[in-house]
Amino acid sequence: MVPNKTKEIVDKVSCFDPRKEALLFAVSKGQVKVAEMLIKNQSNINIKDKYGRTPLIIAVINYDTKMVEMLLINYADINVEDNNGNTALMHATLMGNSEAFKLMMDKYSSQISKKSKQGSLILAAKLGRAEMVKALIKDHSNINAKDAKGETALMHAAFRGYTEIVRLLVGSNADVNAQDNKGRTALMLAKKKNRTEVVKILQKAGK
Repeated sequence: MVPNKTKEIVDKVSCFDPRKEALLFAVSKGQVKVAEMLIKNQSNINIKDKYGRTPLIIAVINYDTKMVEMLLINYADINVEDNNGNTALMHATLMGNSEAFKLMMDKYSSQISKKSKQGSLILAAKLGRAEMVKALIKDHSNINAKDAKGETALMHAAFRGYTEIVRLLVGSNADVNAQDNKGRTALMLAKKKNRTEVVKILQKAGK
């Protein structure tokens, strides 16, 4: 039996957009029960908005952990990319949404693609999110994965002077001699920005 209030919202939301974007609307408004009912009534759980964002990605961006959990329980595709190539896990990393990140890594890690984990590791290192870096290392993500510029997580952390992350990566056998598309190593990038402590760590690791 559907509560009257919820049914009223469903009726209104269902008429929101003739292109069947009701689910996106419900998710954006944080209406978990409405969104779940729409899914059970065959709404496309992986529908995208004009930015390529799925309901799961929107929920992550909105820090709506209850919505994220409901969508994952109902088999939302955790690896769908938006127009910029970012997945739900990568958005959690970008936003610093530790609850959504932990939920996905703890309960759905086996479903997350290597590409998504590698992208998240690089983002976490770039943004100084040490706890996320730890979780991804523990999950055996490819520590030497490179982005489009050929830069690794270690390079990003070294360039920005994130000493803790540099130690984590070096301690997990990150390749200190890897080169980006311009032939630069993490040590060279650290020296360029005068990251004294990072330089010491990398020089010691390179011996």
